[in-house]
Amino acid sequence: MHFAPLPDGLGRPTRPLLDRPALSGDEVVVGLGAVCDLERVPRVGDPSVRFDVAEFVELDDGRPVLLRDLEFTLSSIRYTDGRAPEEDPTTGLSLEDVIDEVRVTTGPEVRADGTVSDEEHDWDELALFVRDIGLTVTADRLKAVGYAITVTDRVRELLSRRDD
Repeated sequence: MHFAPLPDGLGRPTRPLLDRPALSGDEVVVGLGAVCDLERVPRVGDPSVRFDVAEFVELDDGRPVLLRDLEFTLSSIRYTDGRAPEEDPTTGLSLEDVIDEVRVTTGPEVRADGTVSDEEHDWDELALFVRDIGLTVTADRLKAVGYAITVTDRVRELLSRRDD
């Protein structure tokens, strides 16, 4: 089987949230969300594509602060009705599929009693993550701020090049 970069020119991963800046504790959370990027550019013949998800809060001074690093892997078999893997591991994969997987990855975990929240996010858990970085915030405040999912230009370009 032949392995080669697929496609050329997508550049390096976008990791704007690697550091956690020093915080005074007086900052206010004005945004919450996740940025999805490719872990690496897949190669022809790879059975899957790996994605990185950086979950973050945005502060009132405009700084994004990393809450947690997550990842997920998608296989072309899932998006090609179970057929054998395609040479291009993004075959059948859409932007909506990627965004749905980000929702699953950042969504609520199964609780100890086996239940899962009906909410798209576990706001109490997110508030704990924010408090862990030194900010005071409530689950209700985070819910009011809302949650935005963004995919990088690298992901968009990879999926759009497939259609060329």
